Parts: sequence; structure tokens; C-alpha cells
Amino acid sequence: MTTEATIEQATIDWLTDLGYTYQSGTTLPQNHNKEVVLKDQLLAFIEKQYAHIPKEIQELAVAEFTNNAGADLAHRNRAFHLKLTKGIEFAYEDSRSKEKAVHIYPIDFTAPENNSFWVVNQFSITGKNKRRPDVIVYINGLPLVLFELKNWYDENTNIKEAHNQIEHYKKDIPLLFEYNALTIISDGNEAQHGMFSSGMEWFAPWKSINGTETVQEDDFQMHTLLLGLFPKERLLNYIKNFIFHEDHNGTLIKKGAKYHQFFGVNFAVAAAKKSVRPYGDGRIGVIWHTQGSGKSISMAIYTGILRSLPELKNPTIVVQVDRSDLDQQLYDNFVLAKDLVGDVQHAESTNDLRKLLSAGAGGVIFTTIEKFRLKQTTDEQLGETEHPVLSERENIIVMADEAHRTQYGLLDGFASNLRKALPQASFIGFTIHWCSSKT
Repeated sequence: MTTEATIEQATIDWLTDLGYTYQSGTTLPQNHNKEVVLKDQLLAFIEKQYAHIPKEIQELAVAEFTNNAGADLAHRNRAFHLKLTKGIEFAYEDSRSKEKAVHIYPIDFTAPENNSFWVVNQFSITGKNKRRPDVIVYINGLPLVLFELKNWYDENTNIKEAHNQIEHYKKDIPLLFEYNALTIISDGNEAQHGMFSSGMEWFAPWKSINGTETVQEDDFQMHTLLLGLFPKERLLNYIKNFIFHEDHNGTLIKKGAKYHQFFGVNFAVAAAKKSVRPYGDGRIGVIWHTQGSGKSISMAIYTGILRSLPELKNPTIVVQVDRSDLDQQLYDNFVLAKDLVGDVQHAESTNDLRKLLSAGAGGVIFTTIEKFRLKQTTDEQLGETEHPVLSERENIIVMADEAHRTQYGLLDGFASNLRKALPQASFIGFTIHWCSSKT
């Protein structure tokens, strides 16, 4: 018979098959403690990764990563997530009293083998009440993933009870959730991922192991989720690039990508690396979405990743839409995703757009396609017969929302003007209904 214990053991076994190290929480010195971070593990990683910096800076880094400011749990979680994914800079003097600076990350996101991945069970945490979560994934001593598992064959419990248990944990051991990146709930039959702060309706299964068109319908959902998301490189990628907090006038909403967004964006990133000039011909492709599948979130995540790629040398992302109402709506969504995309600029007029595109590299610019119009004849000057070149930089990427043939310069008009204005730009389309075919 399947019991909660056997579901837990299966989860541990699958994770150890993926290269995670199993640790019983009862053997850890922090067990039955108010501490949730394994600080000795975090310090050991920083000492190894940043061996050249003074010991006091290494210890200061541990203190900074484990002290999260914020008026409430949501803000403390966001503060930690930003430190986790963007790192912290520390100034110090070397042995010759020369001023130095080092940017420290608590995780090596580029080389998974440099990190310690532990799967821990039976770990007791003391808060308002003592609690013992089922399974915690620790990376370099940081409790980043929580599993809450229920017994499939117990008619009095289900996956909703697992979600309810998370709500109890938030009240009893809130410190654990300052560091939580991802939460998994399961009753042995269903297994879903989500953010600790989200309602049950926002949790979802992970339906693919490799991101192909094949959806795993006849597999255990936990097996598909673990093999699809928890390979070390994938999990680090997800934590760094696919989780963000939206600030709605002081109220934070934490969001994470679903499986189709994760794989679709990663396929599009790989296509960009091959297609963006001077590496390719500038035709990245088209990402197709079904209605209500989170296209704007995919676009924001994709933008954030492109802006972080060193080979693109601080690219400019031009988000181009057809209509003003779509322009404003998508712009507002990008502003909410500021933690991912950085500052966003909005072209208010043709002159404003030309000024923004003629400036230096970097940033995100929103515009409607009609702002690539020719200037008309006035009393002061003659009108334009051809659109001027605004920038010949190769690290400009145009993201066309609701992409159609006209947006790829196949016909005359505004799209043709866009191509003339940015002759070395690369193009990708996002539209409703991912395919990797070139446009």
C-alpha cells in the first residue's frame, strides 16, 4: 500500500538518482532548532568559491544572505530572492591595503557541480510551534524547495490538504519561507508546483520531462515533475530566471513559470544565441501560445534572460505591438516584472522613439508599430521619402507581440520602416495559438 512514508521515500530516491545527496534531518546539528539555514554549508561554499577574499568578508556574506529585511514575509522572501539571484557586492582591502570589490553569489548558477544539493527529511524546526516538513531541498545550506506529501490512499486527505499544511507552516515556522523558492504538494497521485504564497488554484502539474510536444499523461505526476524540473542545471535555471515578484502598490505577488513557459523560453533563448547577429541571420523564430497561457510572463522572462547573456553585450530589447491598448497593457505587465527585466522605457511619440533607439546600448523600449512612420512635409521641412537608419548595432532584438507577416518586413509599410531603421536587428514573434521554424 502507498503511504505518506513511501511517497516520501520515492521522492528521495528519485532525487538521489539525479545526483542529490540524502541527509536525514535528525543527524543535522540544527535539528529541533529555530535555525533553518545550514550556515556551515553556506560558509563552506563561499570559502571554496571565493577563497581569495578575507575570512571576515566570507563570514559577512553568510550574515547578509541570512538576514532578510522586510515588513512582512512576502517582502523578506523577495529581499532574499533578489540577493540569491543577483548576488551582493562587498568592498574590502587586500593584504596590501588596496581597495577591492567582490560580487558574491550564494549559488554558482553557471556550474551546478560546484554546489551541494541535499535532500533532507525528518528535519524539525521550532517557531511558534515545532514542525517537521516532509522533505526540504537544500542548496549550499539554503532551504530553497519544500515538499509536502500526503497519503493517496487515505480517503480523508488529498492534495488540497497538502496545500493547507503549507498554510499552517507559514504561521508556525515562517522563517523557513523567507528562503523558499519553490513549493511542491502531492498526495501520491497528483503532484503540483507553485509559490508558497499562492492559492491552490495557482499550483499546477509539470507535464513534460524534456519539453517536447509529448505530454506525460500516464506517468506518476511526481516522477514527471522531478525528472522534468529537478535536474540540477534546470532547477538552478528555474530559480534564477523563472521566478519573480510583482509589486502591486506595496502588495507583492510571487509568480513562477509553468512547464510550457520554461521549455518554450529556453528553446527561444537557444534560438537567439544561434540567430542573433553576428552569429546568425537575425531571424529567431516565433513562439506560439494558447489563450490564457501567460504570454506576457513568457515575454518578460525571455527579456530578462536575454539582457543577462554576456554574449549579447547588454542588448536593447524593443517590444513592438500593433495597438495602443495592447502596448499599454503589456508595458504595465513588464513594469510589474521589473525584478526580471529592469527599467522599461515607453516611446510616447515618433520623435521619442527615434531618440531612444539612437541612444546607447541596453534597456527595454516599448513602442507601437505605427511610430515607425515617415515624417510628413511641414512648413519648416520636407517630408521623408525613406525611413532613416536609427541604429546599426547588432545587439538589438525586436520582440513583436501578436506577430503577423507584416511585422517581419515582408510587406511595405511600418514594418518595412522598422527594418530600415534597425538594419542589423534580430526578430522574434510572440503570438497566440512554440514553433522553432524560421520566419
